Amino acid sequence: MAHFVRLAMIKIAQIQKKGKLPIIVGGTGFWLDALVNPPATMNIKPNWKLRGKLQKFSAKQLFKKLEMIDSPRAKSMNQSDRNNPRRLIRAIEVAKQPRDSLRPTIYDAHWIGLTAPLKVLDRKIEDRVRQRVKAGAIKEWERLCRRFAAKLPSMSAIGYRELPDIDQWVRAEKQYARRQLTWFKKNKAIKWYTI
Repeated sequence: MAHFVRLAMIKIAQIQKKGKLPIIVGGTGFWLDALVNPPATMNIKPNWKLRGKLQKFSAKQLFKKLEMIDSPRAKSMNQSDRNNPRRLIRAIEVAKQPRDSLRPTIYDAHWIGLTAPLKVLDRKIEDRVRQRVKAGAIKEWERLCRRFAAKLPSMSAIGYRELPDIDQWVRAEKQYARRQLTWFKKNKAIKWYTI
């Protein structure tokens, strides 16, 4: 996410230098939120040596370490975060490093959301998946399977993990769309328009 925010900020600055209005379209809500209001921890670089040491500990042990060095952060974590070693390691890493005093630019954004009834969205998702299949998605997936057979399970993008089952792919896309709608509905700044 930090990499995306840095690259997007560079592009936004280039567009603004030309006297144009940058318009960011698409993307996940989490990444768009990070672009408009970057987390204070974004400038804290990974500490690979510390990460190497911490990877030996269980989630329970990591959480205890976090409690000792940053009790408020530990208390604020939900159960999912408390059981996620990767998130716990990052929380410990952030707590141990001095914070960079330079915060990224925070943009004054005008949020616009496009929506439609779920039946319409579902039909559009089905059509889009079938277009991708027609354009060669399954052939591409088969080629990747042959080339990267051992690494394929790590491919987590929607579509790759569901193929060759097209119906399962459609279901996964619909579920993802609903999760995104839930995320975006939390943002009260969005002005919604029906398509």
